[in-house]
Amino acid sequence: MEKIKQRGKYVVVVIDEVDNSTVIREFAQLFSAMKRLDLPLFALMTGLPDLVLDVQTADRLTFLLRADKVALSPLNLVAMTRTTPLLRRSVNE
Repeated sequence: MEKIKQRGKYVVVVIDEVDNSTVIREFAQLFSAMKRLDLPLFALMTGLPDLVLDVQTADRLTFLLRADKVALSPLNLVAMTRTTPLLRRSVNE
């Protein structure tokens, strides 16, 4: 990580379907420790809002409470077919 930092690069960890499992809590604790060392590490986590909230409040992971969050609405098939020709063609077939 120090070599990555020296080169001005970053590491992004992407986790889909976050839950309050032991592995996710361990990752969050490790991530927090690495951020305290000012290492170039970023995390992008997705999941159901209630499960993300469970992880945020577990084990006093307050850095997750301060993290930026984006709530997305469900996908809209009608809007997607209007803007995506390939999808429009496959839906009409």
